[in-house]
Amino acid sequence: MATNNESQFNTSVEHLNQIIIPKGYTVNMVKIKQAKSMTEAYNTAMKLSKAKYKIYLHQDVFILNRRFLFNLLQAFDSNPSLGLVGLCGAVKLPPSGIWWEAERKVGKVIENRLTYQYVDFEEVRDTVEYVEAVDGFFIATQYDIQWREDVFDGWHFYDASQCKEFEHAGYQVGVPRQSVPWCLHNLGVRHFIDNKSYKKYQQKFLQEYRYSMIK
Repeated sequence: MATNNESQFNTSVEHLNQIIIPKGYTVNMVKIKQAKSMTEAYNTAMKLSKAKYKIYLHQDVFILNRRFLFNLLQAFDSNPSLGLVGLCGAVKLPPSGIWWEAERKVGKVIENRLTYQYVDFEEVRDTVEYVEAVDGFFIATQYDIQWREDVFDGWHFYDASQCKEFEHAGYQVGVPRQSVPWCLHNLGVRHFIDNKSYKKYQQKFLQEYRYSMIK
């Protein structure tokens, strides 16, 4: 977990400490402080952990489903080609590359901005719905692929990029079925997007993956 806010980090860890761990598994936390980018933080964390299954979590995400590890393992076990899982995503990316502008979106999460919101896209009908990209607030993998630190050296589009990298490596990306949201994303009232920076990385994403988006 990348963090620059001890209060949020501690609350996230408190929720993680409540989860039920499947028999035969252990959970180790890797904390990365003051990273220059999300990709730098996640590459560092990936190198520090020998775990087969890795979960990349924002510091403002609080796990609500105490049994989510069982659900996650079920999703990965259902298909060895499933490399990466998120909790909300786009079945097919639009020309903008922005996942939430897609025609078909799946998954669910509880968000807290000014108020709490139940964000509920299309229901996942099977164990997993296969998608082109997921939101980066929660990403789980069962294989290690380098995050594109060489291109996405900031805080935007690292998630969609990683989905494309898994696709290029021959793996699938998916969103698991959630009967109720697994997470609360506590964005808070001060959440904002640096539009100039966002546009910069959007253009980088479109340039880097333009050919694989033509379907």
